Amino acid sequence: MPKQAIALLVHQNSDQVNTLIKLLEKDFDIYIHIDKKSTVNIEDIASANSWKKYKVKWGGYSMVQATVLLYNKILETGNPYTHIILLSADSLPVKSNSFIADYLSGNKGISFIENNGVSGIREERRALLWFNEDIKKKSLSNIIFRLIRRIQRKLNIKRSAKGFERIGSQWTILSLEHVKHLLEHCRFSDYWSMAVPDESFVQNHFFNYNIPYNENKIYAHWPEPRTHSPGFIDQQSFLSLVQSDYLFDRKFNTDLQIAYQYFNAQEADKDRASSR
Repeated sequence: MPKQAIALLVHQNSDQVNTLIKLLEKDFDIYIHIDKKSTVNIEDIASANSWKKYKVKWGGYSMVQATVLLYNKILETGNPYTHIILLSADSLPVKSNSFIADYLSGNKGISFIENNGVSGIREERRALLWFNEDIKKKSLSNIIFRLIRRIQRKLNIKRSAKGFERIGSQWTILSLEHVKHLLEHCRFSDYWSMAVPDESFVQNHFFNYNIPYNENKIYAHWPEPRTHSPGFIDQQSFLSLVQSDYLFDRKFNTDLQIAYQYFNAQEADKDRASSR
């Protein structure tokens, strides 16, 4: 039985999703949430463990809901996984499945996350009121929400950010014990009226409960200055990451030939080694 589970958040491109599933399914159990707004249907995905429940809004609480749903579904199986790996569908492994599985099995009880202090404008993710909106979308309701926040700034009406001072990548590798602790003790309702809570609820939980963790093993290429989304990984970057300490990276476009070439070469090396 696989020793790790992968929680996969999907919103587009079933072909790319199925490619990632094909790369991972032999060695990991995969659980998938599909954005309810997406044209991707459950029957399009090559996995029996797929759900399409929440309309996921960029920067909204719905991203947390989709993540928590997958965590609960995984725990309901009762399988003794060492870790749950949260990935987006535009991610790829940069190590072999066996390397990843062995590495995590050897680090049972250890979680891998990015966790930084909040500063500047990001403090407003908690201090101001947000309405589970898609913060990148232009709509009448969003104009009204932005006006409310402008008034808050002008009148200095802000909430305390105490207990919510941490931030980091939402893509994490959490030990099963830490996922259980998160689901049992995190006050998720506190995050409904925050912006981009998917990048802070895990980080705040670990910090507030003094839970130890190691550096994140999922790489994302952020351009300078930092934008809403990471940049795409090219072939040169991918091959350099193969030699790094990372286990996964994102994000990739739909051309996944680079991954096929790398992993097919690895499989060929294994076959040659086993035939000696």
